Order: sequence, then C-alpha cells, then structure tokens
Amino acid sequence: MIHKTLNEIKIIDCKGILIHENPDPKRVKKIVDSLVKTNTLNDPLIVTRLKDKFVLLDGVNRLTSLQSLGVNHIPCQVVDYFTDRVELANWSYICDAEVNFDRFPTRLSKHYFEPNGGILICQKNLYKKLQINDKKELVVETNKILEKIAKTTYVRAFNVHAEDLIENQSAIIFPQIIKEDVIELSSNGLKFNAGITRHVIQDRILNFCFDLNFLKSNFSMAEKQKELEKRKQKILSQEEARKYAETVITITET
Repeated sequence: MIHKTLNEIKIIDCKGILIHENPDPKRVKKIVDSLVKTNTLNDPLIVTRLKDKFVLLDGVNRLTSLQSLGVNHIPCQVVDYFTDRVELANWSYICDAEVNFDRFPTRLSKHYFEPNGGILICQKNLYKKLQINDKKELVVETNKILEKIAKTTYVRAFNVHAEDLIENQSAIIFPQIIKEDVIELSSNGLKFNAGITRHVIQDRILNFCFDLNFLKSNFSMAEKQKELEKRKQKILSQEEARKYAETVITITET
C-alpha cells in the first residue's frame, strides 16, 4: 500500500496546474518567508488529473509562494478525485454580529430556506437567502461576502444550524460545492477566494521534503523525476515510510 501511494508523488510543471481558489496574500507572505528561511518544501501539493492538466485540490498558497520564488517544477501527490478516498466539505462562517450584504433581502424571515441554489444568512431561527443563478454569479457573490466577512470577527465551521447560534451571531451558509463543481470552476478559470472548500485526503503523504535548490535547478523535469524515483526506492528499502491509523503517511529519511 505504501509503495502504491509513494508512486503518486510526481514532479509537475506549474503551468499545467489549474486552480479553483485564489491565494490568500497574508498566508502567501508567511509561506514565502518560511521557504526562504528553510529552503525546503515540507509536503507535496495535492492534485488530480484532468486530461493533460492537473487540478489543484490543496496547496494554492504554497503553489503561489513557490512560483514567486522561481520554482516551476512542483512536487505533487496525484490522487483519484472521484473516490471515497477524497472528501469535499464546505466551510460556513459564524460572525459575532449581524451582517448585511448588498442584494440580500432586507428583512429576515421565519421561513427556513435550503442553501442549495443560493447563499443563506441565518440568525437565531431567522433567515434570508440570496438566490444564485449560475456558477459565475456564485463565485462573484461569494467572494464579495468573504471580503466583507474578513473585516469582522468570525469562526469557520461545518454543518452550521441556526438553532446553534447565540444572541447577535450570524451565520453565512454557502450552497454545497461538489467535486464536479471544482473541476468545472478550474477548467473555466473561475476562482473562489480562499476559505470555501476543504478537501480531506486519506493516505496523504506528509514530511516528504524537497530542497528548493533542487526544484529550481536547471535539471529537466524528467531528470528531477528520476532523482525522485531514487528517493522513493531508498525510502521503501530502508523502511522510512510509516502508515498511521489516521491514514496519513510520513517520511523520515536518513
């Protein structure tokens, strides 16, 4: 099993990676500072194949950081997206005050709306909904809301219900994003701001570190992949990979 999972690690040209999220500038700066300090990428990014391209599932801030440092050949773990091994969840936002957004109805209603087909704001057993007509409108309106939320005090959570809210709290619940949506958005160049989707990957490989000088070197991508294969063989022969019950794989090279 470990051998099969290790074989998912590939060196990929960043030009062939499609994204469905915009990077977070603050997080990018922190990652760049860390990369410059350590000269090491600690974990591969997560992608899935889409014909002759790859769709990024996790790591847009690291991808952006690496590109800004001149790294064009990116270590990635290539997973099969449409299996139970990859789970996709949506973040909701709980704000510590009443929030109002353009285009939403001005009044709250006691009638509950399903978030599917629109974006839902709820307070204690009161609701209002912005109807969404297509994916482009969903991305535009979601990004406007996220920009406004960023100026408030909030927490992110899954499976938020109005009855769980306390006095003066507001929750913003977005329609469920499914895997087909991620592929469609990536293919069409539509990008959410960071903080909407969350991918959970079983058997994710961690602590497989890459020297930035190696990644930025003039070696071809094929040559870098060849060196990577040597590392994989060493890891397997010296039993340097260990699978945990939490379904992650960590690398401890000597």
